[in-house]
Amino acid sequence: MSQFSRRQFLHAAGITLLGSTLDPKSFFNRPSSAEAPAYGRTLYPTTVYGAPAIGSPAVRQLWPESIHPIRSYNQGWYLLNSGYVPREAIQPMTLYPVEAPVTDFPCWLEVASPVAVVRKWCAPDAPLVTRIGHGGVAQVVDVLEFDNQHWYAIQSTDHSLLGWTQTTHWQRALINQRYGGIVQVEVDQQKQRLQMYENGVQLLTAPFSSGRELPQGIFALKGRIPAGIAYDVPSQPRALAGAPWQLQIADIGLLSGVYWHNAFGVPVPGPEIQTSTLVARWLYQYVPDNALVSIF
Repeated sequence: MSQFSRRQFLHAAGITLLGSTLDPKSFFNRPSSAEAPAYGRTLYPTTVYGAPAIGSPAVRQLWPESIHPIRSYNQGWYLLNSGYVPREAIQPMTLYPVEAPVTDFPCWLEVASPVAVVRKWCAPDAPLVTRIGHGGVAQVVDVLEFDNQHWYAIQSTDHSLLGWTQTTHWQRALINQRYGGIVQVEVDQQKQRLQMYENGVQLLTAPFSSGRELPQGIFALKGRIPAGIAYDVPSQPRALAGAPWQLQIADIGLLSGVYWHNAFGVPVPGPEIQTSTLVARWLYQYVPDNALVSIF
């Protein structure tokens, strides 16, 4: 595993975390070069504007799940090569090389492409079960070859078969836990910002979205899982599986990464505390089981 230099880290974090800050000593599982452009995937049909303002001249339309280089971010707008798009329309992602299918099961895998389609059986025209977006995580229990393509068997949360998905969309979900000292997580509902402290030193601040109003107080972590239950979100036609890097908070619910929106900082239906998949992974590997979560 490589480690970001401070310059590399700030380059990635400034684009990917939308104003979030992380400890410069942080590392990611597969860091890309600071010279390589960041990329984003469109979440829905998206208009590119000539200036960072709704109502400015439209330049072009982008298809959902299309990939585009991100040049910069400022005041709620991403600058692409062709113009500006609102933050909510595109989610930052990292491009990974295609990996060979894994063969040691069961194991946790992460979506490396813009989206991984899960179908009822191993065929591109089989009925659709669900779609798991970039950064989503699922447990795989088998692999089959059909018509010169490899397919993973995805396990549902009740340990039944959820469906089959092409292996080219997935990579192994690596996590390196690096617990430190006394850790406290603070959740500010009014500002919709989450902060993490270690031994009194702030290491992270990031926007989050809440699925409901949360009770105030100090709560303990009581478990973690790389990915969990599917969510029924009003704006989505199917239950959303593979919400990654979940920390379970006693009497509250889940702190979870989500891949289906990029509107962090305002309430959004779904898990109780939602962050980007990158922030969720970082918390998952850094926050120990004895950490306390303050909600106010």
